[in-house]
Amino acid sequence: EVFDAKFGKTVTKHFDARTIVVDPQTFLLRNLGCVNNTIVHECVHWDRHRKAFELERLYNASATQIKCIVVGGIKKEGSRSANDWMEWQANSLAPRIQMPLGPFKTKAQELIRKYQKLLNTTILVDIMESVIDELALFFCVSRHAAKIRMVDAGYEEAIGAFTFIDGHYVKPHAFKKGSLPLSCNFSSHFV
Repeated sequence: EVFDAKFGKTVTKHFDARTIVVDPQTFLLRNLGCVNNTIVHECVHWDRHRKAFELERLYNASATQIKCIVVGGIKKEGSRSANDWMEWQANSLAPRIQMPLGPFKTKAQELIRKYQKLLNTTILVDIMESVIDELALFFCVSRHAAKIRMVDAGYEEAIGAFTFIDGHYVKPHAFKKGSLPLSCNFSSHFV
């Protein structure tokens, strides 16, 4: 069942096997990076999880499709199901597939040099938002995904970029190198 905006109601539609269905409102409500991430996320499921799904279908006749439903909240540690782990894996791999670390670092360095020269500064926090935005455009990902990948790539200065608090973005800021433990698993929270 899918919602048909043209008729304003839920309708039953048939989709061929191996079809990824993406809500067209995703692009309008979010951005192209979100749509691309969704498609890559579903491809990870196909590549890594389809055999698990086929096994489930052997004992569960009602299992006809893999659905990725977004539900808010945080589960207690140790209470994750096999499906939770598959979602975690697809969420973690999708941005890494879209932004392979080697090419990502190369492009980031190129943009850092560009903006340092353009803005006549060597202070990374002063150029980080421009670099992140251009990386997001280049890799066709969300700003958030590009920011997190910058942290993955070792740029702690990215942590203080595009911080949204109390209904607005705060001024970009940085911390003394090493003062924030990156062991908080910041990079695994892709949205």
